[in-house]
Amino acid sequence: MVLLSLRLCFLVIFNLVSFVKCDPVIPNSFDSTTNPDVIIKNCTIGELCASTINSTTVHYYSVQYNFNAKTAIRLTTTMNYSIQQNAPILVVVRQTLGVVSWTLPYAFPNGMLYTSVARILCAYNELNRNRSHTSTIYIEISTSNSDLIDYSIQLDNSTEYSLETGVPRTVTISPSMPIYYKFTFPPRINNIFIEVSSKDELCAVVSVQSFDCPVYDVGEIGFRQGHYQTMSKSASFNIYLNEFTKRNEYLIVFLVKPTDVDCLNSKDSAMIQPAGIVDIERMKNATVILSSPNYCCQSSEQPNQTSEGEENVISTRGNDYQCQPSSTRVLSASSRGFVPVNQLAAKDYEYLKQKFRVYPQTMGTIAIFYSLPVIQLVLQYQANINSIGNEDICYFNFLCTRQFAMLTAFNNVFSNIGYCALGALFFVIVYRRDNAYTRFITKNPDISKEYGIPQYFGLFYAMAIGLFMEGIMSACYHVCPSRQNFQFDTSFMFIMAALNIIKIYQLRHPDINPHSAGVFSFLAGIILVTVVGVYYDKQWFWISYAIVHIITCLIFTAKIYYMGRLKISLDFPVNLCKLVRQHGIFSRPRYLSRMVILLIANLINIGFALFGAITQPESFPNHLLFVFLGNLAICLVYYIIMKAIHWEAFTPLTVVYLVLSLCFWAVSLYFFYDEVKSYEVQPAISRTYNQRCIVLNTYDAHDIWHLLSSFGLFLSFLSILTIDDGVRGKERKELAAF
Repeated sequence: MVLLSLRLCFLVIFNLVSFVKCDPVIPNSFDSTTNPDVIIKNCTIGELCASTINSTTVHYYSVQYNFNAKTAIRLTTTMNYSIQQNAPILVVVRQTLGVVSWTLPYAFPNGMLYTSVARILCAYNELNRNRSHTSTIYIEISTSNSDLIDYSIQLDNSTEYSLETGVPRTVTISPSMPIYYKFTFPPRINNIFIEVSSKDELCAVVSVQSFDCPVYDVGEIGFRQGHYQTMSKSASFNIYLNEFTKRNEYLIVFLVKPTDVDCLNSKDSAMIQPAGIVDIERMKNATVILSSPNYCCQSSEQPNQTSEGEENVISTRGNDYQCQPSSTRVLSASSRGFVPVNQLAAKDYEYLKQKFRVYPQTMGTIAIFYSLPVIQLVLQYQANINSIGNEDICYFNFLCTRQFAMLTAFNNVFSNIGYCALGALFFVIVYRRDNAYTRFITKNPDISKEYGIPQYFGLFYAMAIGLFMEGIMSACYHVCPSRQNFQFDTSFMFIMAALNIIKIYQLRHPDINPHSAGVFSFLAGIILVTVVGVYYDKQWFWISYAIVHIITCLIFTAKIYYMGRLKISLDFPVNLCKLVRQHGIFSRPRYLSRMVILLIANLINIGFALFGAITQPESFPNHLLFVFLGNLAICLVYYIIMKAIHWEAFTPLTVVYLVLSLCFWAVSLYFFYDEVKSYEVQPAISRTYNQRCIVLNTYDAHDIWHLLSSFGLFLSFLSILTIDDGVRGKERKELAAF
């Protein structure tokens, strides 16, 4: 028992001694690796600050500088790289309102590494951006690498940060050292042309972005911002003030791609640098120059001298130009006495191509959202007829109705198949022609800029969709023809007529074109007026319509006469009066041929308006549609006459299309006016107009109108599509803008 007690005492004493003398088994979790020391470093603007860092420390710089809206701060960071390094340096830059960061070395997706990175800090991360003040930039340098790494930072105050019109600027950029410049629109200047050129062929991207933070100037994000172009030796943009809604300034960003894949004809021939290659020499020099299309061409000694013939007038009130006090400039006419097309085809082709592509996109959206509720509505009408037996709801030609499934007059619905089929066919034709022209300008870029009429197909695509949808909507109307549903039959006819008029005008005025949003908003207003006219076709309505019709014609007359230079706005009358007084109220018309056709067109439209106000036709939608088609006919006839006056050739195919379209229209109109029903009268009276089927004991006169008019529209579209094929080989400066 005593022996056992001695053993227990000995064990306790041994354990106590061992506990006191033993080393700790678990290391301290808050060692210098995970809780590095923060070291405050000093650095000033313009000073090269070098140091050494590893995972045990974090370097923290606080740099004060004098902020000026006309200058920018550029931070350059560099490191000594070793292939054995297993962790990069992290650079974090904090401004008052933003943070930006990057790693050293900077790695691209293809494995290329750069040990130097330079970035311009965004000025809009400052609180007070409109006045000079003292600001502070905080820079944090850290790494998880246990080995010491040499690095340096340098902040420079760039005084060449803003661009000016007419002043070229040379830039030097690399994949890890992008650069950007700010440009502010001068007062009363709405359009700036940017041209970038380079002697080397390194692949780069030039991007025009809204001036916001962050600035997208690195990596793939920067390659896909704003308006952007991939360039090797040249790039150019037309930039408009209304594209930058937040403020009247934008940034031009320059980036060099890590490889030349996107600038070579064959991507297979590009040399892809293998992973791990460091600091490949890819320094690109480029020159950028900005100019405004608004320039002066009259000397101060001859303020009143102008050239004869048609001349072009635009506003030139920019403060950067030494102009006369006059608010207009005059583009000299050609030696043949007309404004040539090349003076109205100066904008970038790709920009306008994309702008016109918005038309079919908008058209497709409208077609979907307009047609779905219409289909639902008319099918409900048909269901009501079948359920309650009231056949006075819909105005059919009851002597020639052929039912199929639930549709009472399936023949009237199916006869619209021509619109759909020919609309789809026209879309395919336009698509093939578009691709052919794209291949042509790719192979012959210089020829495409100097010869023929610039080809834009966006409106033609929209016309094809319109023709297809006319078939769908006309079919919907004929499911249950009625006064209330007639707008379904005419809506896309209005749209097609308007698009054709715009296209005919745009052929010789490529740079002057309305935005699709404005066009379709105007057409939405027309359809709204049509609906009002269906329900309130009283005398007050017809008089109001006549007044609005005449005023609208006068506004468009002024806009067309001055080639789109007068913008439709609240001060439109004031600007028009100033322009008329400036060039003399009783002086010789500046555009004589334009004046003649516009005078004739206005007299015809005044006649349309007075006819409607005096006679008050039974169908206002038919009257308005006749007005649209009449104006379309005026535009097309005028275009053909002017081509003949200027001795421009027509291809045989175009002549065939024109002749066939006239034949189809003449015959189809005969059947159109052979009335077989009328929703303008009571159902009982309408049935007195009913006629028996005349084709295959299935189709009546109105069905024949559907088929023939679809071919008339299709051939008319082909006529406009090919009308200038005969001048493809003629120099653009010799083609008249009529």
